Amino acid sequence: MSQSNNAYAGTLLAGRLVGQRVEERKGNDGNPWIQYFIGIEVPVANGFPGQTDVLEVQVSEKIMNAAYHTALKDLNGKHVFVSVYPRVFATRNGAGMQYNLTNEENNIVAQPTSVAKVA
Repeated sequence: MSQSNNAYAGTLLAGRLVGQRVEERKGNDGNPWIQYFIGIEVPVANGFPGQTDVLEVQVSEKIMNAAYHTALKDLNGKHVFVSVYPRVFATRNGAGMQYNLTNEENNIVAQPTSVAKVA
């Protein structure tokens, strides 16, 4: 049985792309370990009027190496839809959650102007 590639799996974030960040650390083997993130500004649910929060979305090195950072510069400051999959994990103090950018072709798209005004 074949599976259709048109099916969508994951979570869709809607917000304003506020930028990108690179974090470099040393791994356990002493080699550099680089992580890429984008920030999506979203309204705070049940917050004060105009209150926002920035959600970090991790971007794989494979996606960033495909000249993705250039496309991100064009969308910086614009309202976007971002296709992510959440990753939940256990910590010593409870649980944590991280958003990861999907490997889909159009994983970040600009929102139409009419949608951005409502959001």
